[in-house]
Amino acid sequence: RVLDGRPVDFLDADRAQMLALPPVSPVVQSVTSVRLGRDYYVRVAGNDYSVDPSAIGQLVEVTTTLAQVTVTRSGRLLAAHDRC
Repeated sequence: RVLDGRPVDFLDADRAQMLALPPVSPVVQSVTSVRLGRDYYVRVAGNDYSVDPSAIGQLVEVTTTLAQVTVTRSGRLLAAHDRC
């Protein structure tokens, strides 16, 4: 599509149509279940995070937020790492 001007010329009109951000940031997280391998690491976005070796071979839940990776099994915290 073709605009009748530069994008910067439409910035004020666009901002006038935008809604205000919510007062509280939304919770952004991903939760997946994986079987913990013999090396007792889980991989998130190309980075490996160590987990308590007692859970090797078991299904664990990996919760990933923008700042942290946590690993749990049956509600028990096995690992918590800041994201790389």
